[in-house]
Amino acid sequence: MNKVIITFYGRVQGVGLRVFIAQCAGEHNVTGTVQNKPDGTVQAELWGDKDQLAKYIEISARGSRFSRIENITTVWGVADHAPNNFRIL
Repeated sequence: MNKVIITFYGRVQGVGLRVFIAQCAGEHNVTGTVQNKPDGTVQAELWGDKDQLAKYIEISARGSRFSRIENITTVWGVADHAPNNFRIL
């Protein structure tokens, strides 16, 4: 099981990005969480197959209709467990 933490930078809070990220997760069989961070970024912590996660990153990097993603960072790892669903925190 693979894990990736994605941080989205730009106009990413208050523009429906977390809901968009959750919808993308459901479409790509990815579990995890997404939350607004105090520094103005949005961070998603995801678990799944490496190929699914890579495709997910590509699609989610486009952002929601009203967001403007200027940059994303990813940190990959291996997880020994994963949540059963996807939650917006």
